[in-house]
Amino acid sequence: MKKKVVFLLLAAAMLALPIYGAFATKPETIEGTFTMLPTYPPPFPEVSVRPCGKSDMAIMTWTDLAMNVEGDMEGTGVYNGFWICVWENNMPAGVRSAHGEYILDVTIGELSGQLMLDIDKGNVVIISGTGDLANLHGTGSLEGVSGVVYAYSLDVHFDP
Repeated sequence: MKKKVVFLLLAAAMLALPIYGAFATKPETIEGTFTMLPTYPPPFPEVSVRPCGKSDMAIMTWTDLAMNVEGDMEGTGVYNGFWICVWENNMPAGVRSAHGEYILDVTIGELSGQLMLDIDKGNVVIISGTGDLANLHGTGSLEGVSGVVYAYSLDVHFDP
């Protein structure tokens, strides 16, 4: 009797596994760039800078920094967050760490909507989406190409 119960439970579990996986889409890599606007050098829109003690570091806090999104995602967006920078001659000379969020109005293929991304030290997580992108999830990376251009690479998929 116990063997029959165990067998039936295993059979039910095996049938349930393929059903769960059938709804999520296969992960796909999307790549491109974010270009911050206006272009470098300053003035920057709504940025505050404060020194980090007696070091050569400074914290730059950005509010609604506009950007263009190009590549597999096309559109516009804004960045809100902070950078911890090396500071030389009243200018940022290199970013040591960054954290913030991107709010993007984008199209991916024929799908469009708004995405919210969380960025922490170059690691990217899709927090939420709207419109056709409501169930889009993924993670990836963001790397600086120049002072205003950042390359993104995201592994994304749609959940049910």
